[in-house]
Amino acid sequence: MELTPDWQSYAYDFKMKDRDDNNGRLEFNLGGTDAADTVCIRNVRIEKIEAE
Repeated sequence: MELTPDWQSYAYDFKMKDRDDNNGRLEFNLGGTDAADTVCIRNVRIEKIEAE
């Protein structure tokens, strides 16, 4: 994924292998504390989609 100064849309599909996961989490890892760039994230959405 290449970051640019323009707003972009991204989508990611994730399929759980098990019914639940006590360690499940959503993370945005954006670099270390010395990073000079600003990253803006908006309209994050998590949807449960029933298995087919």
